[in-house]
Amino acid sequence: MSDAEFEFLMAGVERIAPILRAAGFEFTPLHSAVSSGGPFANGVFRRDPYEVGLIVRMRRHLGCPEYSDGRGKVAHDDVIWALGREGDERLVTQLGVSFEARDGGDPFAALGWDLENIILPVLARSPETFRAALQKAPTRTWQKWREREARSRALQATRFTQLNRDWNADPNVPAESVRVDGRDVVLEFRVNAYLFKQFEEGQRLRLRFLNAIRFRLGGTNDEGWYFGQCRFSRLAPSWGEFYEVTGDLKLESVPDAWTTVAASTASARHFLFYFRDATFECDAEDWRIE
Repeated sequence: MSDAEFEFLMAGVERIAPILRAAGFEFTPLHSAVSSGGPFANGVFRRDPYEVGLIVRMRRHLGCPEYSDGRGKVAHDDVIWALGREGDERLVTQLGVSFEARDGGDPFAALGWDLENIILPVLARSPETFRAALQKAPTRTWQKWREREARSRALQATRFTQLNRDWNADPNVPAESVRVDGRDVVLEFRVNAYLFKQFEEGQRLRLRFLNAIRFRLGGTNDEGWYFGQCRFSRLAPSWGEFYEVTGDLKLESVPDAWTTVAASTASARHFLFYFRDATFECDAEDWRIE
């Protein structure tokens, strides 16, 4: 038995019952128990073939009211959308889990207003229009799912920020080398003096990666990158550049073992440098040219 949820549910039912009873609905309590999502109490207002389902979770949280005409259940906010009244409703969703009054007040009072001013007038005026809205509403559910998926993919997408603007490694013989210096990783290579005239032929640049966590220097080379053998082959803007990579680093596809320098930290950034015959990657807090 879930007393707190049942008491909150029945108190809310008392507030909205006059509105629904005037439209021919009667309430039946269903369950008061504990599920995998925690304690809950639920019940339904019925007027054949229509139902308005209510659920309360976690003591005083109104869950999603649902509507049905016997052909499946539809969420409150989706029905509001299907009726063309989105933005007018007073009961609004909080992450699709619980529903609250737009003004922060009593959620059952907000639901009562929506029923009296949006839902029930349509049902009374044109049951066909209401049933059409119930059929249309699931398209909004699918749309919201796709929007959430798109946001999730955007957050996880691999993004590249090019860090070398007026310098680069020699495209033919960069002669790259890497070493650990205390907590730092130092990467050296021959600079491209042919393209960047401020450098001398044979001059080497040194990049220091500060407070490094780990690094690797190995596959893939330039031919492998162009043949799609690098995990970033179809994502990175171009070969032979120095990037900071964020989002999905696709580390499950890294071909070579890492050399660990220190324990991982939340502030580490991921750096990637494509040389002619190798790829350098390093997790570190920052970098600089020396």
